[in-house]
Amino acid sequence: MKRIKKGWLVFALVFILLLLFTRVYNLENTARFIWDESSDLVNIHRIYVEKDITLIGPISEDGNKVFGSLTHYMYLPFAVIGNFDPVSPAYGAVFWGVLTAIGFVLLIYRLNKKYLPLAILLTIIWIPFLETSRWAWNPNLIPFWSVVALHLWISKKPYYKILAGFALGLAIHHHYIAIFSVLALGIATFFYAKASKKERIKQTIYFFLGAFIAILPFILFDLVHKPPLFVTRILYFNYIDASKTLLEKTTNGINLLSLYYLRNIFFVIIFAVPFFYLIYFDIKKRNKGLIFLAVWLVQLVLTFSIQDFWVHYMHPGLIFFVLWLFYPRKKIGKKVSIYLIIILIISSLLFLPSFLKNKTWQTDIPSVRKITTVMEDQITENGLENINITVLASPDSNLNGRRYRDMLLLQDISLLTKYEYQFTDNLFIVSTSNEDDLRKDLSFEIMRINYGLDRLVDYDEIPNSDWKVYRFRKD
Repeated sequence: MKRIKKGWLVFALVFILLLLFTRVYNLENTARFIWDESSDLVNIHRIYVEKDITLIGPISEDGNKVFGSLTHYMYLPFAVIGNFDPVSPAYGAVFWGVLTAIGFVLLIYRLNKKYLPLAILLTIIWIPFLETSRWAWNPNLIPFWSVVALHLWISKKPYYKILAGFALGLAIHHHYIAIFSVLALGIATFFYAKASKKERIKQTIYFFLGAFIAILPFILFDLVHKPPLFVTRILYFNYIDASKTLLEKTTNGINLLSLYYLRNIFFVIIFAVPFFYLIYFDIKKRNKGLIFLAVWLVQLVLTFSIQDFWVHYMHPGLIFFVLWLFYPRKKIGKKVSIYLIIILIISSLLFLPSFLKNKTWQTDIPSVRKITTVMEDQITENGLENINITVLASPDSNLNGRRYRDMLLLQDISLLTKYEYQFTDNLFIVSTSNEDDLRKDLSFEIMRINYGLDRLVDYDEIPNSDWKVYRFRKD
């Protein structure tokens, strides 16, 4: 007996170490850090330093959408431990991602122990699981709450449905789009439970009560604050898009999502026919696992009504999709589900090396640190005033340099805003181009003519990258 327990402990330790490896390896070169993540880091810093307990969380770059602050609180301990370094919240994503993976494996253990080896392998290397575990972004925390909610939801104790609804309702704090999965699972509660009609109605009410409690702070906030920031604002800025047909939006969405799940058109093709056959099989056999696929489909179809489709809009359905694949079946249905799971594993395994090594301008955290340090040193050593930043002639589309502004703000360095370039005496230009090409950039020409920022006084090349930092003064 002791040998068996020791074997399980070794197995669990190896599993966790592999989870950590695929989530931590090369993290600071592959974890995204652009304006969303930098503004989150500033807000987390404000909450910690000023003890500003608030419901207001991430705000979209266009200022149209306000999300809940649960994201900030879940990443806060890791930002504090990491002294608010850009990569520190990403370690928070690793922590919650590992818990999600372990929770998912335990979920499969409860529902279908025979698939446990496949579940373990999938959680270690499936890229959608990895991406949400390596990137400190608000939608990436949603799968964690899905796993928690499903553990509670499949329990036989009726009052656990309140806790399940509350847990899944917390996903809405990370992104409003999770409301679709909450509604779908709430309705599914009535059909899944093996109980009398009266009991199923009661459990459904329990679930929606828990979800309502989770989003009640948003409702109360909107009632007592003018203008409201959450419920009414989300409804106003997310109208149904009539510029594209439903067929166009569906085709685009399915194309993006299938490539996200399978990475390559070849795997999409060999996945598609068995996928639809498995749906047919489950319908024919009345497999209750269809409940989980139905939640995923509701999330998918209703998401198409939103103006734009992005793959992170399907994060609320992620766990439900794979849980449907792992649900117990017999005969040919079992073989087809195993085949589909293996295709997911193989597709990710082939692309795993490039995923773990693919450094882009969005994920180049070392360069962000160095660029910020260069500007900070020049500002403090030269006593610069009336300072502004822009990013020109580079892959970075955020011309105002939001992530560098945020990093300098963490160092208590004040800058002029993006609306005050006319008052600028010292302009830092971050670019990947040389000076001649930079001067040909139309945006630079506008600044040179309108604001007189034409005299180059300093220039730094960032080691191990194409980035350069120019400092111009007003003539």
